[in-house]
Amino acid sequence: MKLIIYFFLFLICLTSVSSLAITPPIIKFDNVLMNSTLEGKFIVYGDGSKYEISGDSFTFDQNMINLDTGEKETINFYFNVPERTGVNEYYVYLKKITNSNVNEILGIKIIVNVIDKEIKNAKITDFIIKNIEIGQLLDIQLKLFNEGNVIINPKITLKIDDYNYTQELSEIKPLANQPFNLSFPIDLKTGAYEGIIILSNDELLDSKEFEFDILEYGTLRRGVDFIDINYELGNNIIKLIAKVKNTGELNAKTYLHTEIYSDNKLIDIIEGESNLVKINEEKDLISYYKFKNKGQYKLVNKIVYEGEESQNKELTIEIKNKYLSMLNPLNGFFIVMLIIISGLIILKIKPLIHL
Repeated sequence: MKLIIYFFLFLICLTSVSSLAITPPIIKFDNVLMNSTLEGKFIVYGDGSKYEISGDSFTFDQNMINLDTGEKETINFYFNVPERTGVNEYYVYLKKITNSNVNEILGIKIIVNVIDKEIKNAKITDFIIKNIEIGQLLDIQLKLFNEGNVIINPKITLKIDDYNYTQELSEIKPLANQPFNLSFPIDLKTGAYEGIIILSNDELLDSKEFEFDILEYGTLRRGVDFIDINYELGNNIIKLIAKVKNTGELNAKTYLHTEIYSDNKLIDIIEGESNLVKINEEKDLISYYKFKNKGQYKLVNKIVYEGEESQNKELTIEIKNKYLSMLNPLNGFFIVMLIIISGLIILKIKPLIHL
């Protein structure tokens, strides 16, 4: 009876809350395993009002929304699938919170076809592979769609000539279209190659054939943009954070090179840890330096990648007394002496107190 009343209100109030929109209005799930947990999502476009989200056997990542007119929010929901097979209909409700006695309700219909059989099936929905230079890793970008109703832990096998390499992948939930970025070490000579990539989960699920070239070193364009550099200063240690982007045609090993000047004299050089930055990837390169004395320092920074260098970016740092560590050797000596002197004074004062 309660369900009928809610659905009646849902139909009547479509016009009264027409400024609030939900997409899609109907969500259908096929071949769902009974006693499992179903995951889904819908998008709400606000109307400036506050709404409560509810539904029997549903849980949500948020139970209340308050969106400005036109503002949108993705709501993730989780549904406990009952222990009965067949096609069943369920409803998610958005109830407007007002001071009036009129309940304005908008709803979504969830249709679930429940079965008692496990289905393990997946396919490759997207696949990108590019030419590489000799000695480079072969990068493969792909998306895998789990068409089944149980979580799978698939494997990807790459076959090129006599080369055969397998990687185990992380789990993929039912109906998820999950991206993966894979890298394979290829020990092959320059030339044109054909290969096949195989998706399996104890048995063959899908496969894709591909072609690519291994080129001579230096053929592909190198390019790493030095976007910006920032720092964090704590005590006498500076953390340098350089943001870079690989705009070239191949992955690039990069590191941050910094020259430190005091009174226009070069006093030190630091080189951060080498990082692999993939094509079109943005990454932060990190390095650290410990200052020994107060004063003003100039830091000249550049990015070194694949035998090439970026333009310089400079920083000016002022190191004051408060940034210098109290635990450096000289200050440590004075602390120890202070403790000893304080102890001697206490020992001399103690007998006078008893007198």
